[in-house]
Amino acid sequence: VCADDGPAQVILPVPGHARVLGVCLGGPGMTTLFAFCGGSIWKRAVKIHAMGAFTPWTKVNGTPL
Repeated sequence: VCADDGPAQVILPVPGHARVLGVCLGGPGMTTLFAFCGGSIWKRAVKIHAMGAFTPWTKVNGTPL
């Protein structure tokens, strides 16, 4: 987990040393870190003190998604 200016703040071990495909914050107060890896979804409580800049979703035209 990195600070907004780049340096690592903490290195979290990954369950089973699987490759992490994605991460996100969620839950009440955005205090749960979810990691998608090894065909499973893992979660861990975190103490966040700030959130980075947020860019709203933008619709992409011309795609099947």
